[in-house]
Amino acid sequence: MPYSESRLTFEEDTHTYLLDGVIIPSVTKILKELALVDFSGIDPVVLNKKSELGTYVHKCCELMVQDDLDRENVILEARGYAQAFEKFLNEMCRGASPFRILEMEKRVFHPFLRYAGTLDILAERDNEQWIIDIKTGSPQITFPLQTAAYSDCLGGGHKRACLYLSKDGKYRLDPHLDFNDIRTWQSCVSLYHWKMNAKGGTK
Repeated sequence: MPYSESRLTFEEDTHTYLLDGVIIPSVTKILKELALVDFSGIDPVVLNKKSELGTYVHKCCELMVQDDLDRENVILEARGYAQAFEKFLNEMCRGASPFRILEMEKRVFHPFLRYAGTLDILAERDNEQWIIDIKTGSPQITFPLQTAAYSDCLGGGHKRACLYLSKDGKYRLDPHLDFNDIRTWQSCVSLYHWKMNAKGGTK
């Protein structure tokens, strides 16, 4: 069946994706189920605060692109990250060879491998499309697999990167250059579905 965004729905309260009315796993759920993402050693209170801050920063970035961010009311903990993203916009999205942001917070799914996710930035630069994931923490080995997952949903062939924002107002754009990332990600999806079928669990 062809890709159509109308086939995908998202339940905000439970963070659940449904494809044609059937629950499918998110990119993050697949990585967690395969123990490639492990938060077991982190205090749940600390983890929740970091997650809430990350969500808040992402929203600030989205509003900034829409030219609708009230900078004076940004909470203190997020101001440095917001300033870092604004610096990225000023330096990388203007002038020679700029990024042109096409969409933010775009929900995508793979119609055959049956998973979904939300990519942070879909951009274009020099006639090439980029998938850019915004991060407020330190690099993790799974980050290239995340961008590969989103790229595969949209047919592949994208340039991919993580945009690291820091609380001191600095940013770093790290490209993901390994072409094997998509193949590795597809193997993860296959292993996830095998595990769920073997357990008789829900997807």
